[in-house]
Amino acid sequence: MGEMQTTHPASQLRSICWRCCTPSGLDACVRYHPEHIVEQPAERKTSYNGTPVAQYLCYTATSSGGSASAINSSTLLGVGSYTLGVTCTGLYPTATGSYPLGVYANGDVLTVSANNAQGGSVVPAGVGIYVPTLQVPLYATPNAGYAFLRWEANPDIDNTSSPSTYVTMNANETVTADFALIPSFVVNTPLDDASTPVASNCPANPSSAGGGSCTLRDALLASMGSGGNISFDPTVFAPGNTIAANTITLGVDGSLTIPTHITITGATSGSGATLTTWVAVSGASSNSVFILSGGTASISNLTIENGSSSGNGGGISNSGTLTVISCTFTGNTASHGGGIVNSGSLTLSSSAFYGNSATYGGAISILSGSVTVSGSTFYDNLGSSGAGAIDDTQSGSFTVTGSTFYGNNSIDSTGGIAVANSSFLMNNTIATGNAGGDCSITAGTCPPLARAATWWACPPTWLRWATMEAQPRP
Repeated sequence: MGEMQTTHPASQLRSICWRCCTPSGLDACVRYHPEHIVEQPAERKTSYNGTPVAQYLCYTATSSGGSASAINSSTLLGVGSYTLGVTCTGLYPTATGSYPLGVYANGDVLTVSANNAQGGSVVPAGVGIYVPTLQVPLYATPNAGYAFLRWEANPDIDNTSSPSTYVTMNANETVTADFALIPSFVVNTPLDDASTPVASNCPANPSSAGGGSCTLRDALLASMGSGGNISFDPTVFAPGNTIAANTITLGVDGSLTIPTHITITGATSGSGATLTTWVAVSGASSNSVFILSGGTASISNLTIENGSSSGNGGGISNSGTLTVISCTFTGNTASHGGGIVNSGSLTLSSSAFYGNSATYGGAISILSGSVTVSGSTFYDNLGSSGAGAIDDTQSGSFTVTGSTFYGNNSIDSTGGIAVANSSFLMNNTIATGNAGGDCSITAGTCPPLARAATWWACPPTWLRWATMEAQPRP
């Protein structure tokens, strides 16, 4: 059986194909295309006359041998309902069966592309033909240094702001993913704005450092839309400065709102165990420091201090996808989560929490979503009703690895970790000397903890942070 050479008008509709004689018996499929295609058994076509063939009604495994008999395979069927009868003979015992077959009007053409080939890739890419009303998955993946911004306006796309969504084939559809190069911005003053921030104070990709008027708030505003990599001028935030000179104290505009696709990286010196951060952001005991309401962001090498909220998240309130690396949280207060409150996705590593307080979760409160903690230290945090360090008594998920909890306190709960989910994961973690208990689960038993024999047996990194209450920062 070979391919038909006759070209049929698109208005005449669909062709059928079948394959059979799999080890488990019968298998059949229907392929839609504006032109007729005949497919021999054991052959799977991926294109016809250079056009990708994209949609089957059912998945068919690769088969070999056999023959098929059914509705005449050289007859182009009209729109309607049919019964496809199949008889398989050959390499496997003869098997027969029937399949319902619906033949539709013309397939719809989907064209998917990126606005910038260097910016990223899309799936499916190019041109495909699909069954009318089918929901076709769409995926956009940015390349390094680029951000996915949106799918260009199309009412048939379910969510134009999500890189993973679908388009409903209500007609011929053209879909374009917008990628943009992520610009860099350099904060060159420790001052906060005295009034409304000004994005133009922060030119993208500056060619030189030096004092100026780009505040952290200005840089966040300039990053809105296309994202941004925000760093701090090392000649302004210098190691030789006083702590106050390297501290950004938030003023009348309150908390800093983080847009999506943001990376904030503080100035540092040293590396590994000698890494020292030189930039602090303070809420002045009046505001939460950072708020991420959605999207993705990363914060590293900052001290986040003296944030205050009568609600949630003194240091950071996260309901997006947030990564925190090598940050220090101290002196932050809130109702839930003195250091961080989470209702999104939080990945935390190589960070320290000390001297934070809240009603629930002096360091971290997990309201929902997921939190993964690794290589971090929690000391002298206080919870009045909930856990002193990490409180996960709501509905979130929680994993902690290679971390230390010591000297945390709770008035009415567990000083260390309090969780409601008995399946939470804890590995290679030290928890000892926490007032009110090291770990508790509402229904269940905490995993075994690696306990230090004495305070002085704790790892060197932990001891370095343990002295910080007396010597907060270099």
